[in-house]
Amino acid sequence: QSAELDQDLKRVFGATRISLGERLNAIVGANYARYRRDGKSYALTFDQTTSHTSPYAGLTFDFTDRVLGYVSYSDIYQPQDQSDADNRLLDASKGVNYEAGIKAEWLDQRLLTTLAVFRADQQGLATPTGQYNEYGQTIYAPVDVESTGVELEAVGRLSANVDVVLGYTALKLDGLAWDDTYPWVPRRSANLILSARAPGYAALSYGIGGRWQGAISNTESIGFTVRQDSYAVLNAFMGWEFLDNASLRLNVNNVFNEKYISTLRYSGFYGAPANYSVTLDWRF
Repeated sequence: QSAELDQDLKRVFGATRISLGERLNAIVGANYARYRRDGKSYALTFDQTTSHTSPYAGLTFDFTDRVLGYVSYSDIYQPQDQSDADNRLLDASKGVNYEAGIKAEWLDQRLLTTLAVFRADQQGLATPTGQYNEYGQTIYAPVDVESTGVELEAVGRLSANVDVVLGYTALKLDGLAWDDTYPWVPRRSANLILSARAPGYAALSYGIGGRWQGAISNTESIGFTVRQDSYAVLNAFMGWEFLDNASLRLNVNNVFNEKYISTLRYSGFYGAPANYSVTLDWRF
């Protein structure tokens, strides 16, 4: 066996909320983590124990009864089990994360929207080099990565019979020398779930859901670049609760039979083509 790992992670965390005024509140906390691992990484044996305390702080401000703003700071501590060119396991990645946003309620508090901007500076993050060791396993290197982005989310009820979950993320990733990194991570992505119940007949429900992502790519060690164009996958369902304890559900996945690759980080696989399923749920 080329590698064997026994790991144990223990966390203790706590937080408290402090009122600084009628509209201003603070949240402070900390997360203590103790990480131990032992075993072997190919030809090397190891027995390591590390610990870290990550602080957290945030402020919230009520602009109105329905609009709240917030800012937050948190510390990053992420144990890693990838190996470098010398078959040594990489140290935990550390860094900081900042976020600011606005939450607002609409439609008589039925709909909640969130607009947030964030930045994370992560040091020593395990990153594949495109090379392989003598055992055929990927060699990783610790890389400092800065990510910045914007997130938009809407969750709630559009009407008495229609619910929605909508999200959109725009992301930028910079690595060594501030170059664009991790090209297999989509820089733009969105998701949607829209569900409803038939007016006047709540036993019948239906809806659609799906996700979209922008183009991605990756370059292999031999210099060959693979690409995946932007794509969207749409799913649909219909449910019928024909008894108090029984329901019938039809699911249609990948409605338009979109052809795509699941990931380009490692060996990717084609996503499932259009498929259908019928489920009978009978509760006794």
